[in-house]
Amino acid sequence: MFHKIYIRAILGSIFLAIILEIVERIFNLEQLTQVFDFENLWGEFILTVIIGPFIETLIIQIGLIFILRIIFALLLDNQETKSNPVLIPSIIVSSVIFGILPYYNLTYILFATFIGLYFGYIYYISLRRDNNPLFPVIVAHAVYNFCVLLLDGKF
Repeated sequence: MFHKIYIRAILGSIFLAIILEIVERIFNLEQLTQVFDFENLWGEFILTVIIGPFIETLIIQIGLIFILRIIFALLLDNQETKSNPVLIPSIIVSSVIFGILPYYNLTYILFATFIGLYFGYIYYISLRRDNNPLFPVIVAHAVYNFCVLLLDGKF
């Protein structure tokens, strides 16, 4: 079912944002989600909820996973790039890269890697259901970022 993946992406992103916010507050962690201080609220919204998820999804979840699937298929001598032995390591490596790229501190890397694994999961179930994973991952990422803005009191 085409629409179920979007429902899962939206609800999962809301849940993930709330859980990570709770963990951040319980352990009194440094503010992980407010990296940039925008004076223009709509500029922050457009960059954080629309442009960022689109670009990051294209580069990390779609582009990088695609390249890693080819590399792992060659290394494992596996013709099928959608097989679990090829796809799962590709998602894990791309999630770690997703966490490391915007390096702020170790806690942020761990949180971002965990979030990247969630986006990888959306990618995985979309691909398994023969859907293009681009838009479900963008939706999950955009909803997550919007929830973070809400939880940070931006809106």
